[in-house]
Amino acid sequence: MKTINLLFIILLTVTSMAQEVKAPYTVDVTGEGKVTVVPDQASIRVRVEHQGENASSVKGQIDRVVDAVIKFLRTQGIQDNDIQTEYINLNKNYDYKSKTYN
Repeated sequence: MKTINLLFIILLTVTSMAQEVKAPYTVDVTGEGKVTVVPDQASIRVRVEHQGENASSVKGQIDRVVDAVIKFLRTQGIQDNDIQTEYINLNKNYDYKSKTYN
């Protein structure tokens, strides 16, 4: 019985040693990076809408609002060559119920 126990312990020790596998050599690196910059460009899109009796009065209202926006941008230090307008669009309002233009 003593021999069986000794044999069992030797067998258990040998098998556990055979299971031992060395891990491959590794290099672990952990880091963090942070970049802080000041933005040098911004794009702002504004839409101005007005309704009125005739095109010239509506255009005048829109021109006043756009001029106020451009003046504000200038007070903020934005150069004239960095400001641009894209288009203006005048349309009649069509009332689909009465089928007439307002």
